[in-house]
Amino acid sequence: MIASGKELLKLTIVWTDPVPTTLSKENELNDRTKMLVNDLDVRVYKDNAEVGLPWRLDPANPAQAAAKGDNNIDNVEQIVIDSPEAGAVYTIKEL
Repeated sequence: MIASGKELLKLTIVWTDPVPTTLSKENELNDRTKMLVNDLDVRVYKDNAEVGLPWRLDPANPAQAAAKGDNNIDNVEQIVIDSPEAGAVYTIKEL
């Protein structure tokens, strides 16, 4: 995609994930067992350099603000580039 430089760039990927074959204890609150079957990853590059990572929450510190990094928990990933360079070409890659 080519940035206008007038607004932020926002990319969101969402998918329906199948039910995992091994479920954790029923009704367990805040279960940390990995449940994602298909862990899709998306990144944004400019001039072959990685410039966009998805937001992620830290389950061990739920009060902490979201940070950018590899999200291997959710079936929704969003990348926001706040100040894209006008006319720059940004490449989206699904890893």
